[in-house]
Amino acid sequence: MTLPKGSPLSDEAAVSRAITRDFPTTTVLRVRDAIAAFGEIFGKVMMAVRVAGGVTLIAGALVLAGALATAQRRRIQEAVILKAIGATQRRILSAHAIEYALLALVTAGFAIILGALAAWATLTFIMDVQFTFSWLAVAQAIGLASGLVLLFGVWEHGRRCGQGQCPI
Repeated sequence: MTLPKGSPLSDEAAVSRAITRDFPTTTVLRVRDAIAAFGEIFGKVMMAVRVAGGVTLIAGALVLAGALATAQRRRIQEAVILKAIGATQRRILSAHAIEYALLALVTAGFAIILGALAAWATLTFIMDVQFTFSWLAVAQAIGLASGLVLLFGVWEHGRRCGQGQCPI
């Protein structure tokens, strides 16, 4: 039985006493507290999942930044060659920006596909919960990863130019 929302605890106790008095073999359980406790625990589990996802995203972005740093030598050689044949600084920077953007989009695409498949399998087969795909979470992840890659690229370019190794 459900009492109206906002009913005082004394009304619930009175109903419980009346039911157990009229039906002595009946047990009255207060489910509202169990549901509230479950909601609180579930909220904490979802927060832990979000934090773990965020840490995974940051770790992936750092790995991608490391991969970009190892390819820096090739980019410097390309920039020197392009500068020697007459390319402007703007054109070289634009080419590098397009390369970074394409790399970020391809990486994000693979991450979305693999992450969605892993989440679907985990939720469907292990947790027995319905899977719901969130485009908002995807957009946030792509924005954060792209921002980190752009930030790293600009930082690395500025660091090299500050050391007198700027090829452009």
